[in-house]
Amino acid sequence: MRTKYGPYDIESAISLSQVEAAIKDDTFSELLDPFDGPLYNLDAILLSDEEELDVKCGRSIQVSDTAAIHSGYCRAYSMSGEFIAILKFVPESNLWHPDVVFAVQQQQKGCNHCECPAGC
Repeated sequence: MRTKYGPYDIESAISLSQVEAAIKDDTFSELLDPFDGPLYNLDAILLSDEEELDVKCGRSIQVSDTAAIHSGYCRAYSMSGEFIAILKFVPESNLWHPDVVFAVQQQQKGCNHCECPAGC
């Protein structure tokens, strides 16, 4: 029987009765790990505002911090700490491409899918 997977082990497991009690007490959210928790094994980078916009729009970026290249993937965060995406390194172009984007660019009020700098 498997007793550990990545950062999760049997000692930190939550029983069904604990889940039921937490739902009943409206404390269920306290049992949840952070959204990016399972990805903590990947290196993380902070994106500038311009890089964040590019990533949200699906454009590849160049990253000066090359520490994450050894794994081929990294977590990308906004300057405010929001988890934005998982980036994949593309050696042929020496760029990081958004593999999975979790944060979307909000359409600006009054914008009709134009090519404005907001990227909406």
